[in-house]
Amino acid sequence: MSFAASPENNATLSSGSAQSGALRRGDKVALVAGSGDLPLLLARSLKSKGVVVSAVAFKGHTSSDIASAADTTAWVALGSLDEVLEAIRSSGASYLILSGKIEHKYIFTKKLDASAAELFAALADARAENILSALAAKFAQMGVKVLPQTVGLEHLLAGPGTLGQRAPSVEELADIALGRTVASALAGLDCGQTVVVKKGVVVALEGVEGTDETIKRAGNLAGLGIVVVKMSRPKQDMRFDVPVVGESTLRAALDAGARVIAVESGKTLLLDPRKMASFADVNDMVLYGV
Repeated sequence: MSFAASPENNATLSSGSAQSGALRRGDKVALVAGSGDLPLLLARSLKSKGVVVSAVAFKGHTSSDIASAADTTAWVALGSLDEVLEAIRSSGASYLILSGKIEHKYIFTKKLDASAAELFAALADARAENILSALAAKFAQMGVKVLPQTVGLEHLLAGPGTLGQRAPSVEELADIALGRTVASALAGLDCGQTVVVKKGVVVALEGVEGTDETIKRAGNLAGLGIVVVKMSRPKQDMRFDVPVVGESTLRAALDAGARVIAVESGKTLLLDPRKMASFADVNDMVLYGV
């Protein structure tokens, strides 16, 4: 469950942009930061544009570097909704962005406070989209607007076509097309976003284990020549669970025997597009935007 900038991109956030969420210099944003590098990139990008960033970070999960990336940081316990809400209130922020990763499995393994338990009990099911929608409604009651995860990170969105030097073969394009169809259906069911294919056979579907573990499992099953495809939901709410791919996923794919990774262009964040393209080129891999 993701809740998904480089300093050199200093374009002003325009009040007229749908992606920007009407952010302006001096606006206050609460950044609910999960694990990984994405919250750090976002905090630095927004700060470079004059936005005041108050991070809400999870003890034992969020990188300690968030303290230097954001203007202020409040550390809370994972599973304590009351602590999260109080940190947001104290920040005085009018906007909120969910960024980084919190493993979906934690709703089953972590102790929840009374407020979190009550929120989950009121849901028809514990799918990520339902949980995040309920949290957004909770934030709205506080007068805080949840913005798309791509705000400030538009330059990290994957483009269409070949993103490195090597283009996919005819056979690889066929596997990408199959993976795209299956991954879109899978994402629409809120089961995962990643599908692994080999020679027209669906090898692995993502569950709660996450993308990298799915790729590793596929490698154990089918070995060299697997094709990895990651897609967003058919009606993706860009506030929640935007697909994110970084160099670690490319490494996991390479180790598992994949030479092709395809992602949805315009809806997938690449943590470092240049570095990822370079990694793909050096290792004779295809990085492709569908």
